[in-house]
Amino acid sequence: MRPSVSVLAVSPLLDSDSAQPEVAREEIFLARQPILDVKKRLAGYELLFRGGHANRASISSDMHATSTVLANAFAGFGMHSVLGAADGYLNVDHAFVMSDLVDLLAPKQIVLELVDSVAPSPELVERLQALRAKGFRVALGDYAGQAERLAAFTGCIDILKVSMATHPRDTLAQTVREVQGTRITLLAEKVETQEDFRSAVDLGFKLFQGYHFARPEMLVSKVSGQPEKVQILKLLNLILTDASVTAIESELKRHPVLSINLMRLVNSAAMGSRVQITSVRHAVTILGQRQLRNWLQLMIYTSRGGEDCGTNPLLQMAASRAKLMELIMRRYDDASEAMIESAFMTGMLSLVDVLLNMPLDAIVAELALAGDVREALLEGSGRLGTLLKITQLVDGQNEGALRPLLEGVPLQGVEGLFLLEMEAFAWANAISMA
Repeated sequence: MRPSVSVLAVSPLLDSDSAQPEVAREEIFLARQPILDVKKRLAGYELLFRGGHANRASISSDMHATSTVLANAFAGFGMHSVLGAADGYLNVDHAFVMSDLVDLLAPKQIVLELVDSVAPSPELVERLQALRAKGFRVALGDYAGQAERLAAFTGCIDILKVSMATHPRDTLAQTVREVQGTRITLLAEKVETQEDFRSAVDLGFKLFQGYHFARPEMLVSKVSGQPEKVQILKLLNLILTDASVTAIESELKRHPVLSINLMRLVNSAAMGSRVQITSVRHAVTILGQRQLRNWLQLMIYTSRGGEDCGTNPLLQMAASRAKLMELIMRRYDDASEAMIESAFMTGMLSLVDVLLNMPLDAIVAELALAGDVREALLEGSGRLGTLLKITQLVDGQNEGALRPLLEGVPLQGVEGLFLLEMEAFAWANAISMA
């Protein structure tokens, strides 16, 4: 069977008074494979990463693949067009589960499917339980009879996806018995023959997925070219400095691609809004600054310009610096929320010149930065400048140069700094890449 290709039109959603310059359009790709119930009725789709017309995936980073699937589903097709009323199964790794990007999803419709690389840990189990309390369901994918893995996840999953291709047939019944008496639903995946289907039904499986029913369907859409990262960073700056809705709206209207994508996000089923969003201002108000920040973060991960986050360590290093500066600033008794946010922004922008291949002073001139942030970046002065120097020296593990800078900083010496560095790195790792 040859994969079918659907082409979904993308219509402009900007306000009528917004400027709409011509922008390049490019193809984006997504695949979905249906999941059926016992009566072969549609129960959901697994959403799959595709990087081109070939109906197969080449994945170097699970985090990047998941972010791309979401960006394409939101911006290129609209989540409702992709899923309708069916559930959507999204492959997620540890970094994605622990990140704020989960907040972009509809808890009642999206099933978080843990990929093979996800290892159980107390931290992860606690996070999964919290997400389930919000309404998410969690699936353990590609299960092939690893009893210890199943036991570790039994208390925090709702669906067990058993691979009919790799699970030993003589122990399938044992797997079924292991989940009896729990709330776990059994899903047979890689069902390739009628015999596979009948066997799974007889054993008590409730959901089914595989080539016997349908191969993944390729979806292709043409969208406007991706925004430059500097545009996204400018919007992030506005949000982190509590800019007004009017200022955020004004900046968004300067960039039609971002505005179109934002409108599609808020009008998608994922946002659960009962009101049709008809203006950029309305979208910003409905979404809220925290969700908008998360969405912009996703746009940075999937921007087509340059390397993706899975191959560019600068993105993770900048995020780590930002978090470390924030954590140190929080230790000061006189630190206000504005000062903490400025510390984060300084760290985040400290490598942006390398990332964008632009002079730092040109970038700073473009962004409406507070004076202390600007001086820290360009001159290394002020408290922020000191904290930035500390984070730069931490990168190089230069303990000798660190000690003089730490005088007067409310930390327990170099040892306390390194503990915060580990916390910052873990945070950056969770939001950027595994």
